[in-house]
Amino acid sequence: MTTLSLSRSAALRLVLLAVLLAALGVWLTRWDLPPAPPSIPDREVFTTAQIERAQAYRNAAYLLAALGLLVPVAVAWLLAWRGIATRRRLVWCVALVAGIVVFADLPISLVDHIRAHNVGLDGRSPAGWLLDELEAGLLETVVITALYLGALPLWRRGRRIGVALAAWGVVAVVTLLQPLVVDPITLSTHSIESPRLQTAVSQLERRMGVHPASVTIATSSGTGSGENAMADGLGPTERVTIESTIAGASTVELRALVGHEFGHVQRNHLLKGVLWFGVIGVPAILFVLWAAERLCRRYPGAHLGTRAVPVVLALVVTVAAALTPVENLVSRRIEAEADWAGLKATRDPAGMAALQKRLTLANLSNPSPPQWAVWLLFDHPPVMERIAVARAYRQR
Repeated sequence: MTTLSLSRSAALRLVLLAVLLAALGVWLTRWDLPPAPPSIPDREVFTTAQIERAQAYRNAAYLLAALGLLVPVAVAWLLAWRGIATRRRLVWCVALVAGIVVFADLPISLVDHIRAHNVGLDGRSPAGWLLDELEAGLLETVVITALYLGALPLWRRGRRIGVALAAWGVVAVVTLLQPLVVDPITLSTHSIESPRLQTAVSQLERRMGVHPASVTIATSSGTGSGENAMADGLGPTERVTIESTIAGASTVELRALVGHEFGHVQRNHLLKGVLWFGVIGVPAILFVLWAAERLCRRYPGAHLGTRAVPVVLALVVTVAAALTPVENLVSRRIEAEADWAGLKATRDPAGMAALQKRLTLANLSNPSPPQWAVWLLFDHPPVMERIAVARAYRQR
C-alpha cells in the first residue's frame, strides 16, 4: 500500500527533480522574439464585412470550445462522486470511465461540426464526421486504458516520480513515431509537384540550414476550405506537411508559409515541446497521484484499484483543463518565434502579412478576438499581432 509520507531519500529526489525542471524551464523561455510592435486596427487590413462574418462564426465557437473543456470535467467528477464501476474488473473499469469522459463532449463537437460544415470549413457529412469521432474516441480510450494499467505497477510501489518520468518518455516516443505511425493513418500525402513551391523549399532549406526528413503535400477529400501546414516528428523523423488547399497560394505566401514551418525545425520546437511536457506535465502528474491518494485513502486497501479509477481520471481531466491556458501561452510564444525565424529568413514582411490575411479569410479567424478567448483557447498569436510584427520588420 502506497503511503502518503515521503522518506528522506524520496524527498531529496523530489527536490532534485524540481530544481532540474525549474532550470529546464528557465532555459526554454529564452525566446528569440522581436520587440513588441505597435498595435494595428483590424480595419486597416480587413473589411467590415469580413470582420463581422468572422466574429459571427468564431464568437460562438469560442463558447463551444470553453464548454468542451468544462463538460468532461463535470462528467468525470460526477462519475467519481457516484463511484461508478467499482465492482468491475480493473481493465473494464478504466475503459468504461475513460470512454464516458472521452465522449462527454460529443454533443458539443456535433454542434461545432454543423456550424463548420455550414460555412464550408468542414466538408465531411454528419455520418463521416461521426465515424471519425468514434474512431478517434475509441483510440483515445484504448490509449488511456493502456497508460493507466501500465503506470499502476510503479504507482503501487510508491514510485510516483517513476510514473511521471515514464509518461515523459511516452510523450517523446509518440512524438518521434507520429510521422511514421499516426500520420499515415490520418493523412494521404504526396511529393511536391509545384515548381514554385519546390524552389521556395530548396532556397529556405539552404538559407535556414534545416533539412527535415520530408516536405510533402497532404490531400484529404472532403475536409473543407480551411488552410494550414504543420511540422511534426522528432530528430530523424521531423517533417513538414502542407495542406493541398493552400498549395496554390502566391509565391510570396508560400515562401512565408514554408519559412514559418522551417522556423519550427530550426528552433528545435518539436524537441522543446517534449521538454516542455517535462516542465509542465511531470509536476502535474505528481500532483494528480498525490491528490488521488489523499482523496481515496478512506478506502483502505482499494485506493489503487477500481474505486480510484474515476477519481484519478477526474483529477487528470481537471488538471489538463486548468493547464490549458499555460500550454497555450507556451504555444503562442513558440509560434511567434517560428514567425520571427521565418521572417528573418525570407526578409519579406509583405509576404508574411499576405499569408496571415489569406489564412484568416480561409479559416474564418477572428481578427479581433476577445481577450478571454486568446488567454484560454489560442495556441497561435492573434492575426493582427502577427501582421504588426511583419509591418514593424518592414519599417526597421
